[in-house]
Amino acid sequence: MQTHLTIKGLVIRETAYQDADKMIDLFTESGIRTVYAKSVRKPGSKYAAVTQLFSYGEFCLRCSGEKLYLDSAVSLDLFFGIRNDLDSLALASYFAELARKTATSQKQPQILRLFLLSLHHLSERSRPLLLIKAIFEL
Repeated sequence: MQTHLTIKGLVIRETAYQDADKMIDLFTESGIRTVYAKSVRKPGSKYAAVTQLFSYGEFCLRCSGEKLYLDSAVSLDLFFGIRNDLDSLALASYFAELARKTATSQKQPQILRLFLLSLHHLSERSRPLLLIKAIFEL
């Protein structure tokens, strides 16, 4: 069995775990994966930004049994504009919840691409929010 895995993914949920750790759900082309990220909640952690909600990055993961642990990560897009507008943040959260509820174990690269494009337009405010919502739901 392979012990290391490198994947691109979007953080769609983060949960505080123990003192300074975090569990994140990554939405990838091959479905949702839960990853344990150690010490990312400590001040000055180099992986704090890439493990935040709605950050897209390339993650190097270590497999230990059935669990995945974060070894390293590089951010590809953080979608800062979403955090500046409450309506955009609410809509992005709705998209994340919808993706979590409907994701299957089959490969779904088109859904990840749709999600990323929707987040881009929410972040840039380049399209009306209702249009983005309608397209995502369709």
